[in-house]
Amino acid sequence: MLEAFVKGFRICAENRNLLMHSNINASVQDAIMLHKANKEGHIIACRPTIEELRQVADDMNAYFHFGVLLANAVSSHAGDYANPPVLPFPWPATPPRPKPLEYKSISRPERA
Repeated sequence: MLEAFVKGFRICAENRNLLMHSNINASVQDAIMLHKANKEGHIIACRPTIEELRQVADDMNAYFHFGVLLANAVSSHAGDYANPPVLPFPWPATPPRPKPLEYKSISRPERA
């Protein structure tokens, strides 16, 4: 369960970083194009739908709440056997694994 949280959280963090460090080009009707330079200096881009962007936000929200519930469950089941909790916190259900945003290279390097 902890491994599922870490893997899902990592995808959420990567999606967040891509979105936060991207530029937006909304000049095309009914389309969004996000672009940024990667570490190698290549321009990478993504054309997410509104539904895909909403899913990224929903995944982040689900994994935030999953993390809180998981931390509560771990702490209620850990350690102090002399004074066990009255009602141990239940283990939370694991949400579906988030889908990473797909950025693809679209041009030559921007920097030398």
